[in-house]
Formats: sequence, C-alpha cells, structure tokens
Amino acid sequence: MLLIPVNSSAIAAVGYDGYTLAVVFTSSDRVYEHHSVPSWVYAALMTATSIGAYYSRNIRGGTSERARFQPGRRVANAPGKWWRRRRL
Repeated sequence: MLLIPVNSSAIAAVGYDGYTLAVVFTSSDRVYEHHSVPSWVYAALMTATSIGAYYSRNIRGGTSERARFQPGRRVANAPGKWWRRRRL
C-alpha cells in the first residue's frame, strides 16, 4: 500500500487501498491498520482541516475490532464515530 505524506503534526502518512486505512504517526514508525473503512471516511480524513483531530474523533479505537461496515447499509448522519451511527 502506498503511504502518502500528510501535513499534520500528529500523523506523518496515510494510505488506503479501498478497504484498509493505514496511518503512520509522527511519534513512531509503526503503521496502524484499520480494516473495513468506507471510502467516504478516507475522503473526509484527507480533506479535514485537522487530519489528526478527525482521526481521533472518527476513526481511532474502532473499525476492525468493533465495527463492521456493511456495504449497502445506510447510516444516519448522527454525530460521533461513523461505526456507532444508528442504521436507518
């Protein structure tokens, strides 16, 4: 997966292959992978005013362990982490 350097004080690079989001923090060389991430979450991350803040609020602590994005299911535009939003 290609990692793209980003302009953030917390995150050094981000990669996405259509399924897995990879994040490298400035504080370490470790790559954190989040599986089952929808493309709109990646797009929102890359266009966020603060990539680190968006990651902390909407991605960190979820995805592969607790969340399963189910293609074809709609989610409400409720605030909070995308995998906790109630299904319509």
